Amino acid sequence: MISTFSSLDIGEALSEVIEQVASVSFRQACTLQDVRTTKGYELVDSGEWESYLDGKSRKVTLRSIKARRDRLLAEARTAPRAANAPPRPRLRSQPVEAAAAPPPPGKRGRPPKARPAGDPASNRAAAEVP
Repeated sequence: MISTFSSLDIGEALSEVIEQVASVSFRQACTLQDVRTTKGYELVDSGEWESYLDGKSRKVTLRSIKARRDRLLAEARTAPRAANAPPRPRLRSQPVEAAAAPPPPGKRGRPPKARPAGDPASNRAAAEVP
């Protein structure tokens, strides 16, 4: 007898199997969670990521990555809105506290190198200045 499953049942079963069985490399886990390797090792050491060694490479289970994501999302929902709000844009109409002083009159750019008094190049530069 052929049993029929709805696509929802198959999707739930498939995602459950993937979460329980599948794992990714340590670097891939760090990329998925957008953390650096130092933070990744902290997550492994604290037990927040389930990991194991497969030969010489460390694997992290997708189930533990998903659990951390779900926990962070739940915390974000319960946190005050001000903490999650984007930063306010600065208004251009606000006065500038310290007005920039105009630059002193003279040449712009890098000053010339200091040369010794007996250098012939310094005599040419002095002769060219009006």
